[in-house]
Amino acid sequence: MRFLVTLVTILTLIVAISAVSCKTTDKNTPAYGTPKPTSQQLVAQLGLDTDSEEAYKKYGQTSGPYKLDELEVRKLNGRPVSLKGYQGHWILLDFFTTYAIPSQGNMPILNDLYNKYKDKGLIVVGVSMDLQGRLMVEPFIEELKIDYPVYLADGETKTGKTPYGFIREIPVILLINPKGGMEKGYMGLIKQEELESVIKKKL
Repeated sequence: MRFLVTLVTILTLIVAISAVSCKTTDKNTPAYGTPKPTSQQLVAQLGLDTDSEEAYKKYGQTSGPYKLDELEVRKLNGRPVSLKGYQGHWILLDFFTTYAIPSQGNMPILNDLYNKYKDKGLIVVGVSMDLQGRLMVEPFIEELKIDYPVYLADGETKTGKTPYGFIREIPVILLINPKGGMEKGYMGLIKQEELESVIKKKL
């Protein structure tokens, strides 16, 4: 008899605790933190290139005040810097990490485009999201012989927050117009011919 009473008591407690948990937990809140968006969600959020003209028309253009100077970055020597000085140029803005294989493939392509079109007004800017910062980035860009400016993400930028959307997956490359708005973007490994074709039309 005592065993049955104990069992009923335990079951009652379990039901009560479950009921309280259900009431206090927001059904929209994930049990194990906020999940990362899928690649498709990121494409939609940032207006990235999906090889779909409709997606580009829907997401691929922004307007408004100059946004690039809202990015928090610093030079490799640790000094904070504003990117406002790039206003008035077409910019390829590359969020990368040294350990991401697509980043390793993209950066020589971006460097080639930079050297080809810098005299026509194209600027390429790299923003490293590496947690180790200069320790990893400096030898990396020296090895790849990167000529364009590379900065370290700082402040909120380190968390992925940018004026163009929240970046969770790397690499992401944005084409920024002279007013600071996003014209188009790419995620993952880029195709030089396709990107160069877009750049030629813009410059």
